Amino acid sequence: MGGHSLLAAQLISRVCEASEVELPLRSLFESPTVAGLAERIEMARRAEKGPAVLPPRPVPRDDALPLSFAQQRLWFLDQLKPGNSVYNIPTAVRLNGSLNVSALERSFNEIVRRHEVLRTTFAAVEGQPIQVVSDAVTMPMPIVDLRERPESEREHEMRRLAVEDAQKSFDLTRGPLLRTTLIRMSEQEHVLLLTVHHIVYDGWSEGVLVRELATLYEAFFKEQPSPLPELPIQYGDFAAWQKQSLSSEVLDEQLDYWREQLAGAPARLNLPTDRPRPALRTSRGARLSVELSPSLSRALRDLSRQEGATLYMTLLAAFKGLLHRHTGQEDIVVGSPVAGRNSVEVEGLIGFFLNTLVLRTDLSGNPTFRLLLRRVRDATLQAYAHQDVPFEKLLEELRPQRDLSRTPLFQVFFNAVLNFSKRSIELPGLKVEPLSPYENVAHFDFTLYLVGGSEGNDGISLVMVYNVDLFEPQRMAGMLEQFHHLLSQVVEKPDEPIDSYSLVAPDAQALLPDPTVPLAADWKGAVFEHLARQARRVPDRVAVMDPLEAWSYRELNERSNQLAHFLLASGVRRGDIVAVYGHRSATLVWTVLGILKAGAAFLILDPAYPAARLVELLRLADPRGWIEIGAAGPPPGELRDVVETRRWCVRLEVGHRSAAVADPLTGMATGDPQVSVGPDDIACLVITSGSTG
Repeated sequence: MGGHSLLAAQLISRVCEASEVELPLRSLFESPTVAGLAERIEMARRAEKGPAVLPPRPVPRDDALPLSFAQQRLWFLDQLKPGNSVYNIPTAVRLNGSLNVSALERSFNEIVRRHEVLRTTFAAVEGQPIQVVSDAVTMPMPIVDLRERPESEREHEMRRLAVEDAQKSFDLTRGPLLRTTLIRMSEQEHVLLLTVHHIVYDGWSEGVLVRELATLYEAFFKEQPSPLPELPIQYGDFAAWQKQSLSSEVLDEQLDYWREQLAGAPARLNLPTDRPRPALRTSRGARLSVELSPSLSRALRDLSRQEGATLYMTLLAAFKGLLHRHTGQEDIVVGSPVAGRNSVEVEGLIGFFLNTLVLRTDLSGNPTFRLLLRRVRDATLQAYAHQDVPFEKLLEELRPQRDLSRTPLFQVFFNAVLNFSKRSIELPGLKVEPLSPYENVAHFDFTLYLVGGSEGNDGISLVMVYNVDLFEPQRMAGMLEQFHHLLSQVVEKPDEPIDSYSLVAPDAQALLPDPTVPLAADWKGAVFEHLARQARRVPDRVAVMDPLEAWSYRELNERSNQLAHFLLASGVRRGDIVAVYGHRSATLVWTVLGILKAGAAFLILDPAYPAARLVELLRLADPRGWIEIGAAGPPPGELRDVVETRRWCVRLEVGHRSAAVADPLTGMATGDPQVSVGPDDIACLVITSGSTG
């Protein structure tokens, strides 16, 4: 396997460098596979006199069949959380026309007969999982008839049934791990639901199933026998071959590469989130998409050919540039799938062959996009050359520090696919319309899918599936628009440094002020005046909240008024600086508002900063007042010593609303302190380290 993969990567590189030749889109734009290039790879292998690698062969069924490495991980996850539907793969298609239900049901049963993996369940023997293949399985196709319902209700009910089916879990010990349901909308309209567990199925398998279903349905529709030849091997043969072929010598050689490649890689991608990250990772997802124009898609292909890269590599380079801009990190790691079908014998099998590559890129030095693309191309080709190590084996060897709130090694996934919705299927007498997924599962913080790009389809769709417990839809829609805008710029000016490209997409630009037009000079009033008006309008509506507390507009206004009165009574005057030691919280909001209402300006000291830096800020700002927010904890010793020795006009500690904590503002008036401020008064003091220039 190792020899084949290395030669495949070399061959891809050579062919890409020849500008007049373009590799098959299936091999490059979907999940990379060498099976489609078998003849050229074999010729290259012979020319290079590389070692022969025996392909998978049938193995006796006398002994228990092992699980593949990929299956082992899903089996283990199922043991941890039985009945989890997160690894279901649901599909729905609308069938318009005269449907032969018997031929359709017979077609699925023939596919199950042909592919052992669809008749496989999983048992544990002395704690170790094994495959159990049933000799015969008859798959019923339940029919749900909605014709008696009012026409206006049918679509809604169909969607409800689709979501319900997608969320229904499988029992890996009982099976079958594939189910079909037919929803009858009318005499001439049906919806077919197909749900399969990932442990026996992947994206490539979907294409195999579609092709076989079309062939079998046509034959059975005409009352003819199946024209499909018997399969030379089965998935169980591949699983046994995988365990045997990954000899210690081959495995050690490839693992050495990954150990070196991922040494010192960052454990997390510091993406800004809209919600605090849950302690235990969730999978509730949502989906957004945007279309690239045919002209932009063609320009991206042209740039790829110029640089001896694939379209996948070009889009990946731009994606990593976007992540760099959002995180500020120069070492970007993402995951990406490969089909894992490195021999012709397995190309026509249904099963879980998918493998995951960990793609790391160095973005230091503010490279041009052209240089970044070359870095991504080289790293990707090297990853392809070492793709034989199953991701599960990589985790076992590298043993990254486990964090239940994040996926190990990477948190963002990049997937270029020609999915089911783009594959055409023709059935006699029927118009087939793939339906968009009704259930979204976010396996990572977010996954970016690149859909399309097949021959005769110039346009490319960007589809993002993101975790709704981390991100708001507005943020992710904005990121998609930024990626689109970034792609438009790199094809025009690929020699520009990546930090020079604008992320202000046209939609956002329309909302921003024109920097060439002077700002209006009319004064709109202080921010706390707007707050007071809102408090009069909706006093009981929640204004600000954090995990520990929440304040309504009335409470926020009155509490900030109390603080302003306290500061004024303590001698703080208009234009003074008041330092606030505290982290982002609801209390910080009313503290800042109270300082502004007293006519003073605030300086926030972030507890995350080094103590020496905070001491330096105090020296530079020379504030008149000091406020500690109790929830931030006591200041470190070095800072505490400085605070203790200063003579403050006011020193105050505020905390959360609790009967156990004395309220220092008790007795202060809740009315407006009536301090007038104007547009030229100082509001806050920010002291940078100089890194922003």
